[in-house]
Amino acid sequence: FQAEDGIRDVERSRGLGDVYKRQTTYSTNYDYDPYGWVSSLGVGTNTFWAANIFTPTADEDLAAVGFYAGADNTSYEIYIYDDFNGSYFSNLLDSTSGTVPWYGYHTISLPTPIPLTNGDDFGIVMKFTTPGYNYPAPFEYYYLGYCSAASANPGESYYSTNGSTFTDLTTFDSTANFCIRGLTTEPSPPAAPSDLTSIQKAWDSITWSWTDNSDDEDGFRGLDEYENVKWSDAADVTEYEESPLIANTPYTRQVIAYNASGRSDPNSCVATAVSYTH
Repeated sequence: FQAEDGIRDVERSRGLGDVYKRQTTYSTNYDYDPYGWVSSLGVGTNTFWAANIFTPTADEDLAAVGFYAGADNTSYEIYIYDDFNGSYFSNLLDSTSGTVPWYGYHTISLPTPIPLTNGDDFGIVMKFTTPGYNYPAPFEYYYLGYCSAASANPGESYYSTNGSTFTDLTTFDSTANFCIRGLTTEPSPPAAPSDLTSIQKAWDSITWSWTDNSDDEDGFRGLDEYENVKWSDAADVTEYEESPLIANTPYTRQVIAYNASGRSDPNSCVATAVSYTH
């Protein structure tokens, strides 16, 4: 286990670091390396595992991961975990993999944004494979005359040679953190329900049924054609029996899904039914 001797291509690292710090696409950039890529770590092969653990400061969605590739055609594997016991990660939330064609900084969008909860930490685990380069994991650390303000804390960055057991990076160097960034966006309203239908089981009631197209709603509401709320239902429920109703009267309903970020489009789930005559 060793660091590359000196700074990895000083001029290019500085330029890439500027790109790294200027990102403004995302609402929050979680990182421990404000000065960017200083050097790289490896164990004498071109494959290495690195991880950062972050604690969200708001309810938000993890949308992408940023990192440096130490060589052209670097292959990466990204795993997002919910739990870590100090050595092992567990409760996989999502993963993605691929190859980036060029050396430098890259942002990889996750297949689906992952909801994060304020104060509930998460781990980003990465496997780097860098063809022809045996220091696969870029990191920041104190380097006299180049990066003298770098600092780190235990519990932030971890390394592994096998992707299973991880060790705190500060046991290698007390100022070192990996250049892995978690990029978040504001949470989005849930996807709109669809296929609203009605069944009348009694003269004074209508049962409304719909398809739930979201996995992050807090509940559903039935609105009339003026968007007044007529009833509410819990998350993951797909029908509601509305009563009492007036006989021989048409009723139009729009069903919306909602959460703390807003509501779905009412116009996406609309139906009209007429109550039976008593």
